[in-house]
Amino acid sequence: FFYFGDSMGTSSRKLKEEPGLTGNVIFGKKTLYLKNMISRETLDNYEIVDDNELELRTFLGIPLASKDGIIGMLSVQSKQVDAYSAEQIKLVESIAAQAALAIEKTSLLDQLQNELEERKKLVAELEKKNEELERFSYTVSHDLKAPLVTIRGFLGYLEKDIQSGNPQRIKSDMDRIVNSADKMQKLLEGLLKLSRAGRTIDHPETASLE
Repeated sequence: FFYFGDSMGTSSRKLKEEPGLTGNVIFGKKTLYLKNMISRETLDNYEIVDDNELELRTFLGIPLASKDGIIGMLSVQSKQVDAYSAEQIKLVESIAAQAALAIEKTSLLDQLQNELEERKKLVAELEKKNEELERFSYTVSHDLKAPLVTIRGFLGYLEKDIQSGNPQRIKSDMDRIVNSADKMQKLLEGLLKLSRAGRTIDHPETASLE
């Protein structure tokens, strides 16, 4: 069986508190082969935690190693004494290495997928911001263009009125030009304040809700 995490099977025990054979493999970071789990030598050297009622004799535990450390254990057990040959142990070690590699790749794939989802969210948010910026730029361009059109138009009228010597019309033309210039000035000041929003803190002011 494979082992991952802090418990084995349906047991709720923690390996650091009751390591058993599983803990010996994971913390020892090397293959553990016990020919007879109930021999006096095994019982003297290992604290076996009985998680099942099977009369097991041979235990083979192989750690699943990755770049980041031990991520689990592959265990093969038998009711026979000294059930596995050296060739069989090497075969199981090879299987364990392949299993660890597959688990590592799966974990990396999950991580990449999570990062991809985050990037998609950022791209969507950026596109939304760009759309808002485009609408804002269009509105600003339109609002700034209006006073310029007025100024240019009344400069033409002003030239004609000067040529005709009409002082009343000249004053009216000048007033319209000045008003448009003032309007543009207010728009530019508003844009400047907007650009500073979030970077400067204004003093609080009392404002009427009406």
